[in-house]
Amino acid sequence: MPSASEIEQALERLLTSPDGSAGEIEIREDGTFQAELIPPQWELREQGRNLVIHVWSASRNLSRRVTDLLEAEPDRVVLEVSQFGHARHSKLEFRRRQFPRTGGG
Repeated sequence: MPSASEIEQALERLLTSPDGSAGEIEIREDGTFQAELIPPQWELREQGRNLVIHVWSASRNLSRRVTDLLEAEPDRVVLEVSQFGHARHSKLEFRRRQFPRTGGG
């Protein structure tokens, strides 16, 4: 199991795009859109032997038990997670949302 600090560092890297601007974070669970974080808000904490992530926005709130850090890329972090009371694992993906530039100049 990865440490809370490893996951926190990977998620923090998502907050700043290569051009230095802050980005919005989109969350998907097993490919299904879950929430858009504006601003991004999450908390990692240890509960006994488990690592728990709590993610929230104005419209959504979710908590999952983290079992592994599957990917940690500059624009995407994928965690293996499970819902409380369920044995099945799923993938929780945090992805920097890219917006096309508009206007001239």
